[in-house]
Amino acid sequence: MQNLGTASVAALRQYVRAAESAGIDISALFTQTDLNPHILDSDDGRINGEQFQRFIHLLCELTHNPVLGLETGDFVQPGSYSVLGYITMSCATLGEAVARIAPFEKLVGDMGTTGLSMAQGSITLKQALLETRLRQPDPMLRKTLEAHALTQLASLDTLDTDTDLTSRVKHSIQQQLMHGITRQDMIAEDLGITSRTLQRKLSLEGVSYQQLLDEVRQKIAEDYLLNSDLTIPDIALRLGYSETTSFHRKFKAVTGKTPGKFRGR
Repeated sequence: MQNLGTASVAALRQYVRAAESAGIDISALFTQTDLNPHILDSDDGRINGEQFQRFIHLLCELTHNPVLGLETGDFVQPGSYSVLGYITMSCATLGEAVARIAPFEKLVGDMGTTGLSMAQGSITLKQALLETRLRQPDPMLRKTLEAHALTQLASLDTLDTDTDLTSRVKHSIQQQLMHGITRQDMIAEDLGITSRTLQRKLSLEGVSYQQLLDEVRQKIAEDYLLNSDLTIPDIALRLGYSETTSFHRKFKAVTGKTPGKFRGR
C-alpha cells in the first residue's frame, strides 16, 4: 500500500467541524477510522494519511456530498493550517502569501505537497490579483512565525529515522535553540535525566550529543537559508553560535559551500 504520509490534527478539525454542522455522529467516524477522539486536544498531533483519507471519504458518503472538500472551506480557521495559516495572514500581499505555502505546507500534511510553477503556460494569475494587499501585514511577526515553522519542519524530518531517545533529544535541542541554548546539561534537565546519564545512553546507541546538536543545527540552518530572509548573522545567533565566523566554518565543512553561496544556489 502506498504511504500517504501524515496530516496535522489542525487540518482534521476542519472536517470535524463540518461533520458536527451536518449532524453527523463524530464518535462513529472516529471509531471507523481507528482514531482516538482525544487527539483533538493536541495542538501538534499528527495522524497517518490513510486515516485522514478514510475520515474524509466516510464523511462524503454520510453527507452524500461529493464536493464536501470545497464546502468545508466555510469551516476553515487560521489554525486549520497550523502555523502556516498565521504566516500567510501576516504577509503583505496575496502573492507573498501564496509563495509561502510550498515551503511550509508539510506542517499541515505531507500526503502530497504542492508547488507553484511560474513557467509560461502552466498557470496564469493576474498580476493585479497577486498584488492585492492583505489586511494585517506584519513582517516582523512573519519572520518569527517562519523561524518557528522551520524548527517544526526539522522535527518532522526526524520522526521516521531516529530512535525514541535520539528523537526526544533532537526535539529538545530544537526547542532550546529557540532560546539560543545548546548546553547538554540543559537538554538533559529537560528530559528529566542527568547529563552523565544522557551521555551514557547516547553512547549505547552509537551517537554523541555533539553529533545530534550538529545535525539539528545543520538542518535548521539549511531551512533558514532556503526558506527565510533572515540574515546570516541572525541565523548564526539563533543557532547558538557566539560568532558568525564559527557558523561559516562549520557550515562550509559540512556542505562545501558558505552559507551565502548555499542560499544563492
